[in-house]
Amino acid sequence: MYRTTEIPKNSELIIKEYDSKSIANANHPERNEDDHLEYPERRLFGVFDGVGGFKGGEVASKTAKSAALETFGNMDSFLKNPSLNECFLFAKKATQWMNNRVLEKKEQDPSLVRMATTSSIAKIINTSDHGEVMLMVNVGDSRIYSYREGRIPPLELHTLDDGVVKAGYGVGFEALSMQNKLDNYTGNPYDETLENLYKRANKISNALGTVGAYPNIFAMKINKGDKIIITSDGVHDNLTKREISDILHKNKRPGRIAISLVNGALRTTGRRRKNDDITAVVFEVN
Repeated sequence: MYRTTEIPKNSELIIKEYDSKSIANANHPERNEDDHLEYPERRLFGVFDGVGGFKGGEVASKTAKSAALETFGNMDSFLKNPSLNECFLFAKKATQWMNNRVLEKKEQDPSLVRMATTSSIAKIINTSDHGEVMLMVNVGDSRIYSYREGRIPPLELHTLDDGVVKAGYGVGFEALSMQNKLDNYTGNPYDETLENLYKRANKISNALGTVGAYPNIFAMKINKGDKIIITSDGVHDNLTKREISDILHKNKRPGRIAISLVNGALRTTGRRRKNDDITAVVFEVN
């Protein structure tokens, strides 16, 4: 399904088109622990990947989505002509609010004690000092990419997983280089360092629903024609970064991209094959 939205008032950048695709893990087809958010009128999108076993993961992701709507969904009303720094402070407080909502759910139901969720949110907002920017707020290992025709390389990852690479290499150039190598690792040729990292790649050190959860906050200037891709790890654990880039190159419309990412993840074989819930949200800016 291809969808467009009206021009938001007082903004130059609009959401030209957006779409998504999400399917449940084949091991529990009746329960999808991923959830996703599409609110083009507020230029707000997100992906939430719940964990915690039966019922828990699904509740965690839905709770985080609801809290994101309450906070980031009303960001334009809460902040009038904000600076970029004010946006960062708002994102930090909003993430704390979201975390508290998930923690409250856990306290209300002992069966949910192990639940938690990732969160990756993209929000376009007008700032007083940097114009229109895309604010990216990440917790865990769901991701936000941008794809820009003519850029080298056209596909860029903007979030660094709260996982083994960050734990071992920090957040600098070395970490980004290692993350890129890991994202394209297929086991052939075999690399002992990458193999050891890949075996632990599904372990995250930060999630909503845990004491001390914190946001990783980024901002970028976006151009007309940019495509933004938000994925749960069911996409980027199964597909290499090269494969994701190839799908973006071959498919121009968000709906086709989302479907192709999910179908590509389902068809993965070999070392990167992983059964999981799979979600992709794609939108194009104009």
